[in-house]
Amino acid sequence: MKVAQDKSSIFDFKEYRKYLETRLGTSGETRGLRSLMASRLNTKPAFISQVLSGKNDFALEHCPLISEILGHTSDEAHYFILLVLYARAGSKLLEEHFKLQIDEILVKRRNLLERIKSTDVLNKTDQALYYSQWHYSAIHLLTSIPEFQSKTAIARRVNLSLTIVSEAVNELVKMGLLSEKSGKYQMTSKRILLNKSSPWITQMHTHYRLRSIHKLTEPMKDDFRYSLGVSLSKKDFESIREKLLRLLEELDPQMRASSEEEAYCLLVDFFQM
Repeated sequence: MKVAQDKSSIFDFKEYRKYLETRLGTSGETRGLRSLMASRLNTKPAFISQVLSGKNDFALEHCPLISEILGHTSDEAHYFILLVLYARAGSKLLEEHFKLQIDEILVKRRNLLERIKSTDVLNKTDQALYYSQWHYSAIHLLTSIPEFQSKTAIARRVNLSLTIVSEAVNELVKMGLLSEKSGKYQMTSKRILLNKSSPWITQMHTHYRLRSIHKLTEPMKDDFRYSLGVSLSKKDFESIREKLLRLLEELDPQMRASSEEEAYCLLVDFFQM
């Protein structure tokens, strides 16, 4: 299913029509999206145009479907409904009621973003969420590549729904690991520090190895895999392990200095069975 390109955050808007005009666009990746939306809403494209021009309004029943098409997170979907309710309000008193809820959400977001800026290291609560699913770290890594700095591009790359990616990206922004500007997301200088005793070390290794197993079902031509069971002396095991460690130390400066073009996963397992 086509989705609208994520050019701006919904929280940059207080009017749902202006937001939709920005998201839907008129050309390129968004071409035909109005027709798709009309089809999903069981209406005609002319109705979409009437709504955007202010001659009509979406029904509340339309909002969940629109949020699904646009890949809204639960917070974004809730905010979108409030914008529609605000636009549909039939009295000044009701209008003020919804405007107050909208303003409260925006104030809370501003306060959260200010708190995020004050920390440089990921706290334990955020570490727990970051390592709860493999795609958090994958999305974080992908944003270092210019080609994958929009939610839409990331969703295609990791083969996940736009809603899941949107939720993850927004959480990474809250953590202070990503910054957003005009719909583009980039890594910040905030660090993730894990020591050997961290409970998330096991979680991290597990996620990537399960991902590696999953990728076995859809291998790519440039993939390189090597598995070997072998019996060795304890002395040779220590020697080979030391050589592998030295190799990783030698590779580290090269990997750090390399320009970001694609995301890869390096797994080295060498242990007693």
